[in-house]
Amino acid sequence: SSIGGRDIVLMNVRDVTREHESRRLLRAAKERSDAAVVAKSAFLANTSHEIRTPLNAIIAGSELLSEIPGMTPDQAELNDMVVRASKTLLSIVNDVLDFSKIEAEKVTLEDRPFVLESCVDLSLEMQSIKANAKRLVLNYIVDDSVPWRLVGDEMRLRQVVTNLISNAVKFTAKGSVQLRVRALAPGEDLRAALRGGGGGVSAPGTTKRPRGGSFEDPSEDER
Repeated sequence: SSIGGRDIVLMNVRDVTREHESRRLLRAAKERSDAAVVAKSAFLANTSHEIRTPLNAIIAGSELLSEIPGMTPDQAELNDMVVRASKTLLSIVNDVLDFSKIEAEKVTLEDRPFVLESCVDLSLEMQSIKANAKRLVLNYIVDDSVPWRLVGDEMRLRQVVTNLISNAVKFTAKGSVQLRVRALAPGEDLRAALRGGGGGVSAPGTTKRPRGGSFEDPSEDER
């Protein structure tokens, strides 16, 4: 444009230094993030083999050990616990090391029939050593309203129950830890409750009863 025969140039000047710096920082952050993802993927791939190999050896060795004649009932039970606990740990490791599931934040739940008592039994067995060291009684009661066989993801249910019992044992100074499972209504969801405290026992051991279990020495009285 011109005014009085003189050309006039209009300009709009804006300082983009901060904007340019912000974009540079965003690009650098994205590059670091991408590099971290690649490094994490490589780490999990390498760790996968290192962890699975000894776990499979433990499972195989324990299963072969169970075939050796002359084992006492207590030894056979402890060996069976090692086998089942190792298989559970291997399943957990497989999920943890599955990079695609981690990135998608998605874990598929299984839908298979299982016996609740077997699931709870192993959870209590895995915590029995810690409980025995504190002279705690571990026991559980499954209400008659709970079906004998359930359908769901036994491994992840066992993970939850094991974590709950582990925390209960950790924060219970003396007495007992009891897990009680009941159905809210026929065919409805189940409710599990933990209770700690009460009298203790003089010596640890193992005993079982129908639709429940107790990890204590039946020859000793509670005190």
